Amino acid sequence: MASYAPIQDQTSPPSYSQPSPAIALINFPTSSGKEPRLPSKASKSTNVLGSWRLELISALVAVACVPILVSVLLSYNNRPLTDWPLGSTVTINTFVALLSTISRTSFMFTLIQALLQQRWNWYKTPRPLGDFQVFDEVTRGPLGSFSMVITTRGRPITLLASLVIFTSLITSTLTQSTVTYPDRLVQPPNVNANSVYKIQDYTAEDEKGGIYRLRSFPVLQTLLNGLFTPPDRQVVVHTPICPTSECVRPAFDTLAGKYVSSLQMSAGLRSGLGQDGDRYSTNTLPFYDIRAYKSAIYSLFLIYEGYQVRAAEVLFHYCVETYNISTSQNILKTGKLSAFTEVHQPETTSPGESGNIPLGYLVESKTPGLHYRFGGEGTVNMVRWMLDLLRGPYFDGFDSTTARGDGAEVVRNELMLAARKAVSKFDESQPDYTAKVISLTDELQWQVVKNVSQNIADGITKALLDPSTGANISAILGTSKKRETYIYIRWEWLSLLVAQVIFSIVVLFAVMGETRRLGIPVIKGSIMSAFFAIGSTERALVEREAQGLSVHEKIPLEGGKHKTNTPDESFVLWVIYTIETGNGF
Repeated sequence: MASYAPIQDQTSPPSYSQPSPAIALINFPTSSGKEPRLPSKASKSTNVLGSWRLELISALVAVACVPILVSVLLSYNNRPLTDWPLGSTVTINTFVALLSTISRTSFMFTLIQALLQQRWNWYKTPRPLGDFQVFDEVTRGPLGSFSMVITTRGRPITLLASLVIFTSLITSTLTQSTVTYPDRLVQPPNVNANSVYKIQDYTAEDEKGGIYRLRSFPVLQTLLNGLFTPPDRQVVVHTPICPTSECVRPAFDTLAGKYVSSLQMSAGLRSGLGQDGDRYSTNTLPFYDIRAYKSAIYSLFLIYEGYQVRAAEVLFHYCVETYNISTSQNILKTGKLSAFTEVHQPETTSPGESGNIPLGYLVESKTPGLHYRFGGEGTVNMVRWMLDLLRGPYFDGFDSTTARGDGAEVVRNELMLAARKAVSKFDESQPDYTAKVISLTDELQWQVVKNVSQNIADGITKALLDPSTGANISAILGTSKKRETYIYIRWEWLSLLVAQVIFSIVVLFAVMGETRRLGIPVIKGSIMSAFFAIGSTERALVEREAQGLSVHEKIPLEGGKHKTNTPDESFVLWVIYTIETGNGF
């Protein structure tokens, strides 16, 4: 390694074949030649604090921004966004970005100044001149910090500083991610509770008598609505009023209409002669669900032909259904959770137009001791309307004449539309075209039968919800809520900013301590110190080298002295006397 001795100790000009240059920071006596007077401890402490006052102030600013930011976020955490006092003029994200930027700027200033001072501490012992540039490049970005770590061989101070500089690139992004704006449902004040209705029983009992047909007229209306509703749509049974955009209601049981169906897929019909009391009747497609028959309202048979004859039986009956009805974003959501049918024979009767009529049966719900009554004149009139509406044939004769059959006509038209839809799905050139059309026609027509039956059953339930029918209904109260955007703070996203502030302060105090221990004056990034560290002769060599001239001629070297601003000590920045062409300072 090149030697470095003060100029006054040299007895001859230096040789120009020495190794690469090095630089050292050396204590030097004052110009008077006397040893400097050692300052007192109080004077040293004052000088140290005065030399680092800007860095200490910046560190305090960086630290102060963190509790201010935390306190503001803490006060508005889990509160509605509308509570933010600055509104959209200065959003909470803007506020967070402002404080984090101030903190980042402050701790980065502190950190860079500490590293610039560490550069001079590094040259307490002989080092290559290229290290000077490495420390200077730290101020230009993360790549310079990596070079510094390699040059200093991973010293803790430079390693910690490099980590802070590199992660500072994402400080603003991560800090702003601390604030999120999720939605939640809250119950607004002064809003009436919403309600939905359930049917407890339907007997249409009236002690005064004589108004059964009038009461059953809403049943006809809803049955017509269910029949004429397209099969690809559903009848809306419950239409609760929601005063807000969100309403939550508990699940509840209610008396309801339901259907069961059976389809005979063969071309023939099973038939037989059976005795029903004192009468004989022909049975075709008997149901085996005895519970459904005990609560039956009406049963109908369908015989239709697509590409082959099909026969179906549909039974409408009472049951107890469990509903879960809610409103979300002003959209009604109706869920049928289950259906329950358990029937027991009652012993009471109900007065009717033609005398006392048995009340029918009690439908027992899943809740022990809770019963739902049905029957009486109300069910009798419902059967009358269904007979008028659903029975009767409809066919296309060979002479293109038609016979109108009310409900049968509606079902026939829907079945024909399903058959046409099946034909349109395939190309006649496809293999097995006929088989595919027949299979899809059967599937779509059977779906039409089920959907129409479901709409009629829902029409029965909807009819019973009309108080004018005489049904006993009660309200199920729900909770009205509104969707609210609130402020939610993810505290873990602030950890990076806190760590950066702490690490930068650690680096600052470590450099301050090392500077004082080594006895190095506080220079930091002073350009004048570096300028006066090189004598006029050495500067001439640099200029000649920059102009492409040879510097291998014997030129006397001069030591360049530079006194500090403090009156008690001075030092000399020494350039070793070996300069090779192509190697700058």
